[in-house]
Amino acid sequence: MRIEQIKREMRRLRRTVERQPRVWRFRGRRVVHAEDWKYGDYSTFPDEYNILVKSKTAPADWYRDYLALMEKLEDPLYGRLVCSNCTIRQAQDVKKEIDRHQKYWQDQGGESAREQFYEEAGEIHAKYFRKLDAMRQVQWRVFNELAGAKGRTCDVHNHFRCPHRSERNQLLEVGYDAWRLWRHVEWFDDHWNRSLTYTPVASEMKWYHFDESSIIDGTDFEDLDRAIDDGRLDRIVQEHLRYMKETDREIWAL
Repeated sequence: MRIEQIKREMRRLRRTVERQPRVWRFRGRRVVHAEDWKYGDYSTFPDEYNILVKSKTAPADWYRDYLALMEKLEDPLYGRLVCSNCTIRQAQDVKKEIDRHQKYWQDQGGESAREQFYEEAGEIHAKYFRKLDAMRQVQWRVFNELAGAKGRTCDVHNHFRCPHRSERNQLLEVGYDAWRLWRHVEWFDDHWNRSLTYTPVASEMKWYHFDESSIIDGTDFEDLDRAIDDGRLDRIVQEHLRYMKETDREIWAL
């Protein structure tokens, strides 16, 4: 009986230890086990990253310290989310999508099968599909050439285990800027070129410029590169920023 009692005590002790936070206090606040943290309790910190916690609802100082705690703990989920901004990671993801489409058409019979499908789809749809194909290539070049991924790949997907440690912060910063640049390009394409699948409602039409001259060619990397230098992209960015401010939409929301 005593042996069974000791085993029960050992199991209880192990559960108690497992439920202890990895640190007890951080920047003046108590740290609690993630399962014990109550959403909205800004007097404490959870000891794991909670994807439901948003910067817009949490107090600014609490959220800043919370992310600093996740850095200190090298939380794996937080590390993965931070890593998603890396230019190498983003270039790799776009290249996978390009390769996926390429493999599909190879399985269907190659380039001739794709061209036959486009011809059968009709001129309007063929033009649309070709535009999507070309824009994927431009998007990949934005991350690979403009933002410096340079054909590199990575399967770590954790900021704290980054194999490019000496330049990981730069890869994140440039990757984030490249991501924003491409969101502006996508917004431009959506608001200057008519869609085959939807028509904007009347209240939104002030943001659409279907009958105006195009500003950049989203299917041409060289033209996009020139637009960055000659100021054409600035016009799109300013219009997009005004759109986000007046409609209260995020940069990724078309």
